[in-house]
Amino acid sequence: MQMYGTEMQCRERLFNIRWKNGYVCPNCASKSYCELKSRSLYQCNKCHHQTSLTAGTLFAHSKLPLTT
Repeated sequence: MQMYGTEMQCRERLFNIRWKNGYVCPNCASKSYCELKSRSLYQCNKCHHQTSLTAGTLFAHSKLPLTT
């Protein structure tokens, strides 16, 4: 619970597992991105491809919070 007690801690850990060396766009391999707060997505600053933190993971189609 100390490591993954909050949704934010879970999101940070999943980000670090998924992108060990920082975010890399799956479309163009750019490392420049921004976070869209309204839909909880990451958007590439170069090609504007949007991806979620859970896309392509076992959490992809789950509506449950990561803390569950």
